[in-house]
Amino acid sequence: MKLLVSIVLGVFASFGLTILGEMIVIRSIRMGAHLPFAELAVGGPLVALTAGSLIGLIAKERSRIAAALGLAPWVAFCSSG
Repeated sequence: MKLLVSIVLGVFASFGLTILGEMIVIRSIRMGAHLPFAELAVGGPLVALTAGSLIGLIAKERSRIAAALGLAPWVAFCSSG
């Protein structure tokens, strides 16, 4: 049960953090900042590390599997667009 909760929480956290990161980048661009690779070089890995760490804190056993499953929808969504 704990594994399932951590996977679902990881999915929601990864999408939520992605939305928050995009809002920050868009706001910075509107203010005149030039950020050519901010989303790919900083935003993506930061979202993955944060969501993976959150999943690892919840699911101590099988944390690698939980992190992979929690981030899989995010990776599939970002690679298709």
